[in-house]
Amino acid sequence: MREESFTYFKDVFEFEKYEKGNNKQDVSKSQRFKFLKCCPYCGGDLIYFGLSWAKVSEGQYSILTYEVECMNEPKILEGEMWENWFDQHNIKLDKIQVPLDTKILAFLNRKYNFI
Repeated sequence: MREESFTYFKDVFEFEKYEKGNNKQDVSKSQRFKFLKCCPYCGGDLIYFGLSWAKVSEGQYSILTYEVECMNEPKILEGEMWENWFDQHNIKLDKIQVPLDTKILAFLNRKYNFI
């Protein structure tokens, strides 16, 4: 099994301190970012990674669409446990999850050049 590479942030507020300055870091498009204990529904870790890209300049891209995973998600085969998790994590997405995702995506695109 392939070992995944993550960039870790301790919590949802830690990334704000990186927003100052213009020193963008080059990272692979396959890079995954783990934000520890920042799921607004259960306090679990969230993993963000890009799915599609917008060209910024030759050889450099920003995230256009992304995927986010909560690390507390049970396996779908766990039936009722997964259904309860899913119901809990889909309450007021536009008011709870989407604002967080938007902020994190903007941060990732300010801090990183995806190559």
